[in-house]
Amino acid sequence: MRYLLGIGPQSTDVFRFLGSLSSATQETRTASILKLSGLDLTPYLLKKKGFKQLKQVSLKQDSFEVPKDDNHFLALWLAQQAPKWKNSYRKTVERNVHHYLIPFFGNTLINEICLNQLDQFRQQLTEMEKEDGSRTLSNARVNNILWPLISIMIVAAEEFKFDYPFARYRALRE
Repeated sequence: MRYLLGIGPQSTDVFRFLGSLSSATQETRTASILKLSGLDLTPYLLKKKGFKQLKQVSLKQDSFEVPKDDNHFLALWLAQQAPKWKNSYRKTVERNVHHYLIPFFGNTLINEICLNQLDQFRQQLTEMEKEDGSRTLSNARVNNILWPLISIMIVAAEEFKFDYPFARYRALRE
């Protein structure tokens, strides 16, 4: 194992080697990382007593599954919030997101959404009419549709360290 990782015989700890990567020069660190990423360590790890239960080791595995679609943050936010909600409410939020928010905002980067876009979207929702001329969506329904976007923006602003753009936003009177 030491031979595969390029660890000298004087080093008795793999973690010492990995720790030395942080203090190494950029060129040395890059070369070591490339050496590690190019190795298939599965057969060697499976021989070790503590790793017998491993079936497959991949250096490129994530601790969570990254969604296959273009709305990564949205999917992660929904997965994070889903345990807090009843199943019926989760379905309602997902339906609102996929029926209203995604068609309007599409693949807009989350830090590029501004209050003006939110106002345009809300205006578009309030102007929707039935055939008889009455409004399709009540103010309460519009607020319910906008709530996931506002919640997503709060979380994203904290996580990605950008200014929350909806500070002056006020919900419609119900």
